[in-house]
Amino acid sequence: MRSLGLLVDCLLCGLVGYSQMSESATRQRFGDKWGKTVVVKASSLPTGPSGVRVAAGVMTGLLAVAISSALTTVASSAVRAAAPVVDPRTVALTERRTTANGLLTLHYPADFAANDVEKGTIVVSRLGPAGGEEGISFSAVAKPISNDVAEFMRVVSKAIDAHISSAGGVTEAGDARPRSCLGAYPGIEVQGRFRLTLGGWFVSRSCFFLDSGHGYFVRSYVTEGRAEKDLPLLERIAAAAELGGPAASK
Repeated sequence: MRSLGLLVDCLLCGLVGYSQMSESATRQRFGDKWGKTVVVKASSLPTGPSGVRVAAGVMTGLLAVAISSALTTVASSAVRAAAPVVDPRTVALTERRTTANGLLTLHYPADFAANDVEKGTIVVSRLGPAGGEEGISFSAVAKPISNDVAEFMRVVSKAIDAHISSAGGVTEAGDARPRSCLGAYPGIEVQGRFRLTLGGWFVSRSCFFLDSGHGYFVRSYVTEGRAEKDLPLLERIAAAAELGGPAASK
């Protein structure tokens, strides 16, 4: 169960798992909670036979994680390679998910998976053909820290950069510019790149806006080599989002 939890914890380049660990007194990610496990320092454990058993268990767990990760990447790549080429401009957005706070409803293709990070945030993502992840993070904040969109953008961007930096990553943000978010709401767009300690560069595109006293943030990300091919589909998914629940319309 702990190893299978990586399929969720590794989403958004590990930020989903990191977010859960940050809120847990015992630093548990989703996999730890589901597997009822806790990570501790080896030095805090008894020496002797019990320590040997712990070490063996650790190695077994590492192997399970590696095998699970490898099988997930290979299976995803095989499915994507065998599937017919689909035009990102016409692929059907058959799936639907609403944030737990009811402020945002998403529509996305069947080969994407949606995961709730917290009551106002959902990550919609999939593995690319070479194992690289691509997706969008949607956030709806009931009471944003400011009713000024520029300040809202600054605070959220700073928090994201801090998460990436704490994981050993690097961010490169471009200039902010006025943009119509979701194709209908005046806001601010920021394009940039980020990289974690493991893996290459990702291209990111973020859009921030306010509506009816709520704050909204949409961030798409894709491996740099796939940006030109996959960003059009991610933009369609972003534009299809609706404010409110299933019955809402823009």
